[in-house]
Amino acid sequence: MVRNLRKRIFAIVLIITILTGMFLPIKVQATTTDKNQVNDTSTDGDSLGVVYISNETELSNIRVPGPINNFELTNDIEINGNWNPISNFTGTFNGNGHTITFNISEEVGAIPTTVPKLGLFASCTEANIKNLYVDGNISLTTGGSFFNPNVYAGGIVAESTDSTLENVHFSGNINITTSNDNSSWVGGLVGKATNTDILMSSNTATINAAINSYVGITKAGGLCGEFSGNIQNCYNMGDVLATNAIDSFIWGAPLLISLILVGVFLTFILKFIQVSKLKLALKLVFTSNREDPSHKGEITSFAALCTALASTIGTGNIVGVATAVHMGGPGALFWMFVAAFFGMATKYAECLLAVKYREVDAKGRYCGGPMYYIK
Repeated sequence: MVRNLRKRIFAIVLIITILTGMFLPIKVQATTTDKNQVNDTSTDGDSLGVVYISNETELSNIRVPGPINNFELTNDIEINGNWNPISNFTGTFNGNGHTITFNISEEVGAIPTTVPKLGLFASCTEANIKNLYVDGNISLTTGGSFFNPNVYAGGIVAESTDSTLENVHFSGNINITTSNDNSSWVGGLVGKATNTDILMSSNTATINAAINSYVGITKAGGLCGEFSGNIQNCYNMGDVLATNAIDSFIWGAPLLISLILVGVFLTFILKFIQVSKLKLALKLVFTSNREDPSHKGEITSFAALCTALASTIGTGNIVGVATAVHMGGPGALFWMFVAAFFGMATKYAECLLAVKYREVDAKGRYCGGPMYYIK
């Protein structure tokens, strides 16, 4: 009887063990699937650990850390409103040849609380972004303050570290205007790239970085503002314009006013040489004195005049006039005549100094110009 009881107990234990082995894996598998779904509330994950993205909401949810960091775009996405860039992205983002369209327009106050990082991704580390087209318009204006932080702007990523961008393309516009002590890194693909590989990618966007600062620096480029790493088979077809406060000051109104004032000063010092010596100038141009041994030089006055005109006709007389009339209207012609009249005295002074301090090189040729009389 005891033996029969032992056999029954053994049979029961054996049946329980078999049933447990059959149903326990199903329960564990179901629990694992539920866990993935809990951590990925806005997208569908499959057994390979891929999150598929099909709309703006799912794209925004990349910001939420989860167990899956492999993302794939399933269709084009057009983002409505002002896009908030994705920060601290780590993982793989495969665009599968689709396009993301977004707009960013920011105005930062006098004392901002965060560092402006503008792009589809604000920052990424150890990331792989590939097979993606991005069409974006990025605009930033900072207020006047010495507390403004640095600015990073890139069509794909504002700031990347230890990452790879492969077959990514950006088009659109980037306009950055900052003030005072701002420094800016602006690029069509990446604003500031550190140890980053960029492969088979391009930029066709127009980039305009205006830095109204005397102490900040501006680093702007078609692909990257600042770069360290590896670039292969990439190209830029976008226009890049970067200016700072010093450039604007030197090449702006102060320079134009200075040139006019110098011309007026020389005109009075030289007793209106444009008019008083006009007859002599025409005589020297159309007569040759090369037979006179006291007249040194390699070319005649007429040849010198033709050489000077060859370098100015076209850029000055055609393009310059058309640009002036287009920007300032017909009245710009009057001021061009005024500037040309007084500029004749400045030109005479330059030529006089160039001839007076010219030198003869070892081959017997005359060399002169600003670099010689400044020396």
